[in-house]
Amino acid sequence: MQIMLLGGPVMWPLLLISILALAVIVERAFVILPVRAPRGLTAGSSRTEILKMLEGAHESFGLFREAAAEARPDEIRLTAAGEDVVSKLDARLSLLAALSKTATLLGLLGTILGMIDTFAVVSETQSGIDMALLAQGLWQALITTAAGLIIAIPTSLALAYYQGRVRDVAHFLTLSGNLLLDAGRKPKGEAS
Repeated sequence: MQIMLLGGPVMWPLLLISILALAVIVERAFVILPVRAPRGLTAGSSRTEILKMLEGAHESFGLFREAAAEARPDEIRLTAAGEDVVSKLDARLSLLAALSKTATLLGLLGTILGMIDTFAVVSETQSGIDMALLAQGLWQALITTAAGLIIAIPTSLALAYYQGRVRDVAHFLTLSGNLLLDAGRKPKGEAS
């Protein structure tokens, strides 16, 4: 509590941001971590191989799996099912990015406010500088900077990790969807 008071009024929004960021990180962990893009997909994968990969995939691939299993997959249905998977995984990641940036900016704001307090003390002093009052402004500047970075760094790392996982799933869905559509367009004798 003493650190909160030394950091000044900016510490309260930083505390709120840290709670929100932690809540989003934990909630997204329950949604994103169980979902993995099936491995082994290449540009030469056959329809049979893709359907086999989808059989073992997470339940969130359900609608995509159903659309892919059709003899001639419908492009709109396949695209919509893939976008639905990605949309559910991507939810609230933009909020996490905003919280990370805001924590950094609030830390900087606290630094500036602390330095303003410090220079206000220096400008009001006629004779010797009161080191206790000077230290209070410097404390505020340093504590808010540290607090902002302590929040922003792990939030940014979690965001980057989650975005990578979502990109892997999106790549799998796009490539497998394109391969399935291409296989559905070939004459029956050529389809694999």
